[in-house]
Amino acid sequence: MGAARKCLAADRAGASFSTSLRAPDALSPWPGLAVMATWVIVAYVFAGVLLHRRDA
Repeated sequence: MGAARKCLAADRAGASFSTSLRAPDALSPWPGLAVMATWVIVAYVFAGVLLHRRDA
């Protein structure tokens, strides 16, 4: 449960590679970047699917 919570917290993922102060339960920089990039890709795919379905 703790690992999933760390990965699902998008704000922690972005903050893990953009700050010099590390929280003890934060992701390391590269995994944090990967999690944030995954969230961005998911958002773009979702937006693309909606655009394709709604655009006549």
